[in-house]
Amino acid sequence: MEHEYYFEVRGYELDSLGHVNNSVYLCYLEAARWKFFKEKKWVEYSDENRLHLVVTETTIRYIKELKVFDKAVVKSRWEHDGEFMVAHQDIYLEGTNKKMVKSTIKLIFVSDDRIVHGLPDFIKNELDNKV
Repeated sequence: MEHEYYFEVRGYELDSLGHVNNSVYLCYLEAARWKFFKEKKWVEYSDENRLHLVVTETTIRYIKELKVFDKAVVKSRWEHDGEFMVAHQDIYLEGTNKKMVKSTIKLIFVSDDRIVHGLPDFIKNELDNKV
């Protein structure tokens, strides 16, 4: 399952070298995930069941820097690995094939009581493109 999230780099996201600070890329990736969850209505499922999607693993490779006012897109490809949701998220300069960042993020549902929960079948099915 694929998803795209578009954004523009803002001045306050830059470091002293004039390009996006490395930690800000994680914010772009997370914003893309939240948009995806909202569109899939998984935020409602989480709220109703008092579950939280928690990042358990992040791998990120910084390839080329973004600069102020660059327009970019996070392209996400989603799958599940057992009870984990996995997002392969890459950031591209909009309108080009220039990959700026490559990442893989692993998430799992955790309750308010810090108990790990498996992915519900309806989410697995959607990630498998069965719905």
